[in-house]
Parts: sequence; C-alpha cells; structure tokens
Amino acid sequence: MKRWRMMTVIPAAVLLAGVLSIGSGRAGAMMREAPNQNESAGIEDLLREFRKVRYGGWSDFAPAFRALGDTAVDAVRPWLRRPETGEGADYRIEWNQRRVAWVLGAVGSDRAVRLLLDMLEDETLHPAGRLEAARALGRLGDERAVDPLLRILSDRDLDSGLRRAAGLAFRDMKCERAVPALLEAAGDPEMRVRRGAISALGRIATPEAVEGLDAALHDPDGYLRRIARDRLIEIQPRRRLDLLVLALSDPDWGGREHAARQLLEAGEDATVRLRPLLKDQRATVRLEAARALGRLGAESAAGDLADALRDPDWMVANQAAVSLTGIGGEAVVRALISLLGDDNPRVRVDAAWALGELRAEAAVPALIEMVTAEASGWMAAFSLGRIGAEEAVPALIAVLGGREIRRRRAAARSLALISSPRAKEALSAVLEDHDPEVRLWAAWGFSK
Repeated sequence: MKRWRMMTVIPAAVLLAGVLSIGSGRAGAMMREAPNQNESAGIEDLLREFRKVRYGGWSDFAPAFRALGDTAVDAVRPWLRRPETGEGADYRIEWNQRRVAWVLGAVGSDRAVRLLLDMLEDETLHPAGRLEAARALGRLGDERAVDPLLRILSDRDLDSGLRRAAGLAFRDMKCERAVPALLEAAGDPEMRVRRGAISALGRIATPEAVEGLDAALHDPDGYLRRIARDRLIEIQPRRRLDLLVLALSDPDWGGREHAARQLLEAGEDATVRLRPLLKDQRATVRLEAARALGRLGAESAAGDLADALRDPDWMVANQAAVSLTGIGGEAVVRALISLLGDDNPRVRVDAAWALGELRAEAAVPALIEMVTAEASGWMAAFSLGRIGAEEAVPALIAVLGGREIRRRRAAARSLALISSPRAKEALSAVLEDHDPEVRLWAAWGFSK
C-alpha cells in the first residue's frame, strides 16, 4: 500500500513543484493568478491521497505541501468548517481539523502560522484540532505562539491533552520564557499536563528547570519520575549513580528495573554503591540491590550476598541466592557451603539450591550430610541430582525408602538424573509406589 501511495503522490509533488518554479515573466504571473487545469488536478490528487493516509504516514506528504506553500493553505482551509453528517461525523470533523493544522505546520509560511494561531485560540474547534495546532507551532518555533500557549497551559478548565500539547510545544521551542508556567504545571492535578511540563523542563534545562525536575522525582506518577530522572542524568551526568541508586527505592517496579539496567553500565563504581544497600531498611531497596549485583557479576559482593541469604524478607534472600549463582567461583561456593549449617532452615534451603545451580562438586559431602540429617534436606537431595553426584546414591536411596514425601520425591528425581546401575535398581523398587510423582520419576529414570 505504501509503495503504491508513494508512486501516486511523488509525481504530483514533482509536477506541482515544477509549476510553482516557473519564472517571473508573463507566463509565470498568469500561472500564479489562474492555476491551469493540470495544477488544479494535481492538487486535488494530492489532497485526495492525503485524506486516505493514517497519521503516521503524513510525513511522506510534507515536501509536496512545502513546495505548494500558501496554495496548500488555501486548499485545506475549507476543511476547518467542512460540514459532516451521519454516523462518525464528529470523528471526521476532528480529523479534518487535525489534517489542516498538520498541513499548515508543514508549509510553515507566515499565513500558515497566523491560521495556526487562530486555530489554537478558537474554542469552537475540536480540542484535537487545537492540539495539532499547538504541536505544529511548537515544531515551527514561532515566538508569536508563546503567549497563547501560555494561556492554554495555565487554563485548568481546558482539555488536559491540549494543555499537555502546549507543554510539549514549549519543549520543542526550548522556550525559557515558559519555565515559570511549566513549573506550575508540573504540580497540576492532571497527570498528562505534568508529563508534558516535565518533558519540556528537561529539554530547556535552565537551573530553575532542573529544580523542577528534582521535585518531580517525588511525583506520584512512576513514568513521570522516570522521565525526570533520565533528563537529570542527561543534564548532570555526575549525578548519574546517585540518581540510579535512589531509583532502587522507587515504588514503581518498572522504575526500579529501569534503573537497575542502567546501573549495569557503571561497573565497579556501581558495585561499591550497591553493596551497602543490601542492609537498607527498605526491603525493595535490598531486593533491587541484590538483583543488580548479580547482573553485574560483582565478585567483590559475594560475601555480602551470602549474608543476604539471612535477610528477613524471603524475596530478598531468594534473589541473593539467584545472584550468587550468576557470580559463581570458589569464593561463592565456600560461602554457600558454610551456610548449609545455618540455624535458619530457609537459609539452608537457599544455599543448597544455589550449590545445585552452580554444579558445585565441592559441596557434595556437605549436601549428603544435610539430606540425611533433616526434613528440610529435600533441597539437598534435589541439588545432588543437579550436580550428578554418584557418590550420593546410597544417601539418596536411604531417603527414597523413608517416609517424608518431599524428600522422597527429590531423591527419586535425583536418582533418575544420575541414572547409575545402582540408582536404576533402587528406582525399579518404587515403580509401583503409592505416590504418583515418585512413580513418574522412577519410570523415567528406569527407562533411560
């Protein structure tokens, strides 16, 4: 469809540009005063195709409208008051007005700007038409638009989308005159207005604007806080780590995740800042610090993460275990083995799981001791299978013959994974076991 459209529009644009470039002689004057049939037909074709295309494809027409200049202004101006009837009339009126504003912005002549200013303040137009006029004026950067845009931004009775567009227009214009009004709009009850204002302040970047961005870090809208933080990092790179670490306490999960991803680029500098956060009073901060350290592969934080397995919040402890598996290495394995004897059963389980994920053969003796000593040794049984430790088969067989169902299932699974002759012999004895999961693992392991 796009290829066909371009084949239709471009020849029309070329024809019209050629017609309008005729010299200043009598023929040129006659052409400007009374366009010939070919020019009129070309304009009609261009407008017809333009009306067929969705918003995202309008930019394809900009060169043609720019070449036409005020001729295009005259051609689309009637659409502002074009009567529409029947089903969907309001929708067609809205998009007629938006098309007019967009064409005027593409032309950018003095006449086009004056008509855009009229549209901006015409309360009889659809708010979407006025919104498109604000966008166009922002792109053009004409100073005449500043005062009417300020009036719109400050009028809380107007449509919030139109007021947001006014803020974004100031962003495109980088208008320092608008900073006081934008600071006020940054505290507006309407979220869309605040977002437009903060986006503009981030682009203008005066000292006053930066103060507004700092204040926006505490806005109730998570996306807006993220916009403010990203703009502050662009304006003041030296604050990058401080802002990202602060964002780890953001109430919005998306904001915390966004900051954690950015921290990966900071390397060891981020590690130094993150390690103390594992002891922060806020569980969300500890959680995100543990996650970020794991993503960084921060070996220097292995001891801190091992300690975090004792965190009172189980999500933090689990994340610390996951992060340790991402770091790996002998120091991590030693730290995890030492935790297999911890007083807290949850700590022992997390440590055993992490050792299994690391395929830590050095941990096999300690895991064997754990699996035979206590009911919570089910994770030790599980991890011995992950490691593939044949020396653990006798201990696993003993557990399989016991009564604690969770350990029996983990032992059956691990024996099936190890699949040595002695393991298969033990599994054959439980092919008719009363527990369906034990039977399933026994059948799978015995058939290997």
